[in-house]
This record gives sequence, structure tokens and C-alpha cells, in this order.
Amino acid sequence: MRNFNTNQTRFLYVASQINANVAKDRNAADSAAASKLDINLGQTITGELFFSYKNADGLITRSDSIDPKKIKSLKKTAAADLATKLLSHTIAIKTANYADLAALKGKTIKLTVTVHQVFDFDDSNVLVFPVVYTVPSTESSLTTMYQAIDALLDDTGVAKFGTISSSSSGVVITEKQQKYVRGKLSGEPVKFSVAFDVAGDNEPEWGTDTVAVSGSTIGDGYVLADLEDFCNGEKGDYYRGFAYPCDYNPEKAINPASTYDVLSIEYFWAGNVENVQKSPRLIQVAGSQAIVNTLYSSVKSAMDGETGSGSGA
Repeated sequence: MRNFNTNQTRFLYVASQINANVAKDRNAADSAAASKLDINLGQTITGELFFSYKNADGLITRSDSIDPKKIKSLKKTAAADLATKLLSHTIAIKTANYADLAALKGKTIKLTVTVHQVFDFDDSNVLVFPVVYTVPSTESSLTTMYQAIDALLDDTGVAKFGTISSSSSGVVITEKQQKYVRGKLSGEPVKFSVAFDVAGDNEPEWGTDTVAVSGSTIGDGYVLADLEDFCNGEKGDYYRGFAYPCDYNPEKAINPASTYDVLSIEYFWAGNVENVQKSPRLIQVAGSQAIVNTLYSSVKSAMDGETGSGSGA
């Protein structure tokens, strides 16, 4: 499949295995030996690197030729480092104002949870969820109070935007992935802010909000699936629905529910005479840790074999 835009600057390859049988030429007879998503790193007799790849449609493609001296950056990134880390909010009694549960008994406390960036990335687009709870004079423990607040938060609809739990330490609201539609809705978590109040005059706020990185994450497959759509679409709007219903929909290689390590190669192309300006390029390969490590080592070895710095800056 030939590129619509010959000046495309960013490419993504999704590799399932490294296979030396992937054809280095679209018309080579050994292309049948390769499976979909097989990749191979080749090198020309003049020392330039290139990727040969059988894409998800079963078509053999080939990357630009890359002069190792013109590689500005080579890096590998682990899936864990690309994951979206989710924040948690722990809501608990503010002991500086109310030493213990007894100090809150009989009082009406208010908790307001505000969800930000509900409809877009504008912080002015918010939903406000107020909770009012009168602490019974018979309240037996902070745990039961936190459980009651937990239940009230569930009733308000906060649970649509975050995961709610409670324990003796407080009520915990943890961000969670929102609706994901490939290429349309990113599924990114929304942000929360929390405010506290107590009914009555001159009553200090009753709670604290401790924000921390939780142990939960959203895997990088969702971000990479959207990147795959972008890299396909950058070849021309024909690939992104321009000619609907006669448009072409390439087979997807990224599974959003999976995770991938990523190899990134930033390099530049520079011609001669009037074309000496450096044109930046970026090739990325998503795959298992073993695939990324192997390709990284091969490219690094080729770079180390050159005398130029390849800074291109």
C-alpha cells in the first residue's frame, strides 16, 4: 500500500514478531513466508537502515531508508511508563478541627465533589455532586460514618466518574477510565476536587482531601490505538472516512486492552544543494519487550558503527 502523502513524518508499526523472512522488496517472492505484523530490520549496502513489515491487511510495506548518522534520538519505553496513572482522593476527618468522632456527633456535615473536564478539557465544564450527612449521636465509629458517606456518594452519581470505597481510614475516590471510542473518545479519566463544610455559624471545615497516585492504571493500548488511527489518517483523509461510504478502513493492529513497549527512532532527512534543510521524521514500533529490546540493540549497533554524531539539531 503506497502512502497518500509522501511527506508523512510519523509512522507506527505494530510488531508481533521479528521475522527475517519479511520481504525487503514488495515484489520479493519470500513475502509469503511472513505473517501479519511480522517485522524485519534490514540494512542497505551503503549502511542505511529500513524496516520491512507485513501489515494487518497482509500487505508488505517498507519504511524510509534511515542513515544511522542522522538519527537524533533512539529510545525504548516500557509499557508501564506509558500507562496512565490514576489518582485517588482520600477523604477523612480533619483532626486539627475535630479531634475525634465525638466532636462531629449531631452536626450536619457537607461534602461537595466537583468533577472537572466532563465534556472537554475546559475546567469550566463541571458537574457538582453535593452530599449532606447529619452524624447521628449514636454513630459508633468513623468507619460507619465513612460507609454512610460512601453510600451517599454512590447515590449522587459520582461512581460514574470514579471508583468509591471506604474503610476506617476514610472514603477513597479513585479516578477511572471514561468511555472509550477508538479515534473519537479517548477514555481519559476526569479530575476531581473536594470541598468541606459544616452547617452552622463559624464551624470549621470537617474534612481533608489527600491526593495520591493509586495503584491503578490505564494501559497504553488505548493511547496507541488512537495513535495508530492518526498515523493511518495522516496518509490522507481517504483513510479517515473522507469518501464514506466508499472509504477504505485499514485493519487495526493495536488491541486497546493490551499493553505494548515502544521503540522510538527520531531522525532527519536532508538533501543536497537547495534541499539541505533537515526534515524531521519519527518511526515508532510497538510490540513486546523482547521485540523492542532486540530492535533497539540492532539500531544502536548500527549507530555505534558510524563516526558521525547524528545530532541534526
